[in-house]
Amino acid sequence: EIDSMAGLRPWFPEWEALAQRCLVPNPFYERGALVPALAEGIVAAGWRILLIVDSDAPDRLAGLVPIERRRFHPLVPQAVWRPVAHDYAFCSVPLIDRERADAAVDALLRWVRANGSVPLDLVDLPVDEPITPLLHAHLRRQHMPRLVHNPRDRAACRPGASAEAYLAGALRKKRRKELARQYRRLGEHGRLECRRLAPGEDVHGWVEQFVALEAAGWKGRNGTAIAARSSHHHLFERLVEDFHAKGRIDICGLFLDDQPVALKCNLVGACEGRTGFAFKIAYDERFERYSPGVQLEIEQIVHMHGPDAAMNWMDSCASSQHFMIDRLWTERRRFSSILVGASGIRGRSTIKALEGAAALHRIYAGRDSQQGEEQP
Repeated sequence: EIDSMAGLRPWFPEWEALAQRCLVPNPFYERGALVPALAEGIVAAGWRILLIVDSDAPDRLAGLVPIERRRFHPLVPQAVWRPVAHDYAFCSVPLIDRERADAAVDALLRWVRANGSVPLDLVDLPVDEPITPLLHAHLRRQHMPRLVHNPRDRAACRPGASAEAYLAGALRKKRRKELARQYRRLGEHGRLECRRLAPGEDVHGWVEQFVALEAAGWKGRNGTAIAARSSHHHLFERLVEDFHAKGRIDICGLFLDDQPVALKCNLVGACEGRTGFAFKIAYDERFERYSPGVQLEIEQIVHMHGPDAAMNWMDSCASSQHFMIDRLWTERRRFSSILVGASGIRGRSTIKALEGAAALHRIYAGRDSQQGEEQP
């Protein structure tokens, strides 16, 4: 376990290498994203990084799991260890070396057993990707208690035969015609074009344009824009610069007379497969009637079907049942959380108690949902 930047620093090069060979990509836990979040105090105090070292090669990382201590539920006093979460991280999958995956998972579960009274809650693991069945197999083999909870999904985009076919399958003809009309009307205000950040281009101007555009909208009014806090601005700038230097960022925008009306920033995972993760989007609310954010998402779909696409598929990183992206992106990435307790009576009783708390939460959440649906 490491709980300081000084302790982490010697592992930076190997951390970069691990990201390139990980079983499931997670750019938000790569060094270029997580270190600025830790340094700027955006991650809550008390964080720890579990470094899983290859037993056959002590200088090689087999896994990296950033964790923090949390309550299992706001109304339940039981503490759990959870993967680090903050405002700029939209995936919590640990970095696990695909070549040492069995050994890494085994070491992680040994750590859980050694910690005894505090379970490990691995939230939002992708159900259909290798890490989840591997974890279940190890838990069964080691007879460790577990609770699978909080199943959900979110929109994803896997290109089809063509952009036209994809959009025809996602949107009704009437909606497509309306969006095309809005695009034409937007173009009546000036010269309308889509631009993308080019390799080697200075990214600073894009960063500042995005920060300003976001601050001019509802996030600025609510005090949740990147510009509202200098630490968040520094994180965003450092993260974007790091990923751009590695050729793993995709920033695009709709511009009207050289001024952005919508901007989007996507990250690309380091390992093979070129998985994309939607990171940030902003639009000019003065042109809201023309749906500039949706227009940019359509441009993104067209680009992903083209020869220069930076990504093979994309995770929207949006909430479940998102009002906009769920209508455009037809695939779903499924998730569930796995709460792992230590072996023995104490570990099993802890998981059993939390299983009851989770059941009560589902009941009350269902009641709240039904009440919300009944409201006019």
